[in-house]
Amino acid sequence: MKTKKPSRPSPVERRQASRPRPRALAKPFAIQKILVPIDFSEAGRPALAYARSMAGLTGATLCLLHVLHHIFPEGDVYFQRQGSYAGDTLFAVRERVTRELGTLQVEQLEGIKTDCEIREGVPSVEILKAAKALGADLIIMATHGYTGLHRLLIGSTTERVVRQAECPVLVVRSWADRKSRPAGSSNRRTRSR
Repeated sequence: MKTKKPSRPSPVERRQASRPRPRALAKPFAIQKILVPIDFSEAGRPALAYARSMAGLTGATLCLLHVLHHIFPEGDVYFQRQGSYAGDTLFAVRERVTRELGTLQVEQLEGIKTDCEIREGVPSVEILKAAKALGADLIIMATHGYTGLHRLLIGSTTERVVRQAECPVLVVRSWADRKSRPAGSSNRRTRSR
């Protein structure tokens, strides 16, 4: 009885065996939840437009978030730097924001799955907490383009979110900011020598 000798692998088979095999992706990247911080400002409109388009393409749910920032709390009266809610009680402000979010859903986000949430606190902190709690795949938010003393005093919410978020962040400049600057210019000042 003859035993069959094992055949030697061909050079092609040896090369294929020595190549590292590509690792399969653990989970394909899919956008299912998009967090959109809403402050009802004109600068925030382009971010909402981008979020609407992205949700339409991917079928994602838009999670609209408005943060009530207590700047000067005095009793139960809510004061905001912009003055839009100054003198209202916190309950009245919550009612008004709820109505405005509902109007926004009906007028601009028809046909898009949306959730709304109102939180209280520092905007950047609450945005990051909401993104984590909701399991957001993407945050789309506006930048107001503040510079100089104004930015120093109020800080940059967008910058803090970009630096600390655990998911990708898409930052959208306001339409007015885009129109006011010539193409190719930056907001950094150049020194004359």
